Amino acid sequence: MRFSLVTALAFLGLSHAGSLGGVTDDWSFDLHHTQNPDWMGALDDDVSLSLLSIPGTHNSMSHKQDGNMLQTQIHTLQAQLDAGIRYIDINCRAYGDDLMIYYGKSPTGYRVENVLTILFDFLKDHPRETILLRIKKGRFRQRSKDFVELLSKHLTPNAAPGNLVAQRIFSKGDDGIAAVPTLGEVRGKVFILQDFKTKISGRYGLPWKSSAMSVHDPKVSIGSSPRVLGIKWDHIEKHIQSISQKSSGPLGITYTSVVFGANPILTATGYDPKDQGINKYLGDFLEQRNGASTDNPANKRVGIIVMDFPGKILVENIIKLNKVYQIAVPHARRALTPEA
Repeated sequence: MRFSLVTALAFLGLSHAGSLGGVTDDWSFDLHHTQNPDWMGALDDDVSLSLLSIPGTHNSMSHKQDGNMLQTQIHTLQAQLDAGIRYIDINCRAYGDDLMIYYGKSPTGYRVENVLTILFDFLKDHPRETILLRIKKGRFRQRSKDFVELLSKHLTPNAAPGNLVAQRIFSKGDDGIAAVPTLGEVRGKVFILQDFKTKISGRYGLPWKSSAMSVHDPKVSIGSSPRVLGIKWDHIEKHIQSISQKSSGPLGITYTSVVFGANPILTATGYDPKDQGINKYLGDFLEQRNGASTDNPANKRVGIIVMDFPGKILVENIIKLNKVYQIAVPHARRALTPEA
């Protein structure tokens, strides 16, 4: 539910609702009010990533876009990781001899090396976590061969930054990656979802939209009216439900974001105070899912949820769905578990 800024100020101190551009929403913008840097640490090593519920961000590096139609996040990458985000989404284009991160034709001000450095530093401090990183080749006319040559400078051993690639990026070398790993296999590492072609399939990560994935990431705009948001949510919910109905299988990834032509802020929060945005739809769904009783708690999982402007409650409720995989941990670490 969205409130006016005046209403939000009246309730200051009673709610952690976040605000952006005069829009205040209980489900959005306040990611900085939660800290979950080690939530994976209490989970079983043997659980497949496909069985986990993982919060993610769409267009993760867009916080510098300052409220335009290309901004989908307001928090830095570091703040996202500290809050518990474990799926990062970047769109890369060649710029000279380097790879820059763009959204559409708009630069974000970040290079691939900047992102990897932040991820590697985080994993050094939190070695029982893993981070899933979708890397997309963003410029249609650029040859895949040229793109891969530039990217390989960052993803091969002894590449920049430093010699951390072998230690911090999950790889099977020339054998390629074709299956979803367990959490134990990728602890302390970045697991790349490879949205670009290579001679060896899966050379740098799990190939995007391969048989090992089930992805809901619509590319066609269907408008942005309040009625359309309800229709969009129906498709999102259907995909999430299809993931949870499987005892195992592909890595489920659901994008709740919009495409070009719709306002990301209003899509997330609603176009009118009487309407609800996608984040409210998702928030209600997650609260119901956490409260539901089932013979198989694993069926509560939602897979990877990739969001615009996620708030504290959304991230916390996704993390809580993993408590079925929690193992016994020392008392000093219990505050970091999904059950906390």
